[in-house]
Amino acid sequence: MSDELLRLADAVECYKVEGPWDIARDRERDLNERIAIAAGVPCTVKVGHPALGDERTIPARIPAYTASLDAAMSLVPAKLRLMLTEWDDEKHLRAQGPWQAVLSEPGQDASFDAMRGYRCEHAATPALALTAAALRARAFHLRMEVE
Repeated sequence: MSDELLRLADAVECYKVEGPWDIARDRERDLNERIAIAAGVPCTVKVGHPALGDERTIPARIPAYTASLDAAMSLVPAKLRLMLTEWDDEKHLRAQGPWQAVLSEPGQDASFDAMRGYRCEHAATPALALTAAALRARAFHLRMEVE
């Protein structure tokens, strides 16, 4: 599962909205759904009432992790500190984008090299950078639980 989270983090970091709007939205929806499944977010909900005999399961609304900072923040493991930076220096800009997100433990320097597993180097938007960093942090915490 942690490998899938890391693959998704790489996909999010490189994600760019390209092509017609409807195709881009479908690609984004698919990516958000894959993130939700890997992060253990329920993708269905029960509605109705069993006593009335109308209880059924319907698809849940998947948060737009790749487009919303609030949705992306919901992926961040508890007690991690966020540093979100936009590079404006041409030397630091990469083809992927100017945004960098770093999640660190409280009291630990966010620039500390050991935090590479909690880092998104460059992404096109703040939400993409935060989502990628959060997925990497989740993968790291999941590996620590297993070991």
